Order: sequence, then structure tokens, then C-alpha cells
Amino acid sequence: MLATSERLLSDDWLPLRLVTSGDVPGPAPEHQPYPTSLEWTWARGDEHFRMSVSNPRLIESLDMGDQHASWRHRLLHAGEPPWYCDFTADRELDIHVGGVDDTLLGQTLYAKMMLR
Repeated sequence: MLATSERLLSDDWLPLRLVTSGDVPGPAPEHQPYPTSLEWTWARGDEHFRMSVSNPRLIESLDMGDQHASWRHRLLHAGEPPWYCDFTADRELDIHVGGVDDTLLGQTLYAKMMLR
């Protein structure tokens, strides 16, 4: 969903595309990689936006698994999302949708759920 404080600009997410790059090892013990650059693009006719997120800094990582569970319990629950990371990062948003034409620079927060 893309909106201003007053109105909805679009809720059509089908043209949305995410490209990531620059994977680096995540926090221990799993070291699942996370990207250092994320870029979302969306276009419909003459309307478009791009949001780039770069230079992520880890705020917190939480192991959602039970480290004291038996091997049987861990095997039965292997599909659960056990690692959750919060990041802050630099953000650039370039928007040309619904009469809104603007470029915004600043910080953003995002999270990644990492499967083992």
C-alpha cells in the first residue's frame, strides 16, 4: 500500500519488484546472509516509484527457536521461522504516483525473518 497522510495512492502491488544485492553473513550462530542493498520499484503507466535501502545496521537479532528442545522436537518444528533480525538503514524514496512527485532521503527500519 502506498499512501499519503490524507489519501491512498495505490494498493496495486502486482507491479512491485524487489531486487537485493551485496549479501553478507548474518549474526551468529547461523550466519544466514542478508543483503546490504534492497531496491523496490513499481510502475503503472506514467506512475512509478523507487525505494532504495542501503547500509543496514543490525539493531537486534532474536533466536525464535528453543535451544533446549530435544532433537525430535527440533526436527518436528524444522519449518518454523527461528531467527528474526531488525535493521536500521539509509533510505531514498523517489515517488511519482497520484500527483505526488517527491524525493525523500532519510532512515528506515525493516525486519528479516531468517529460516534455518
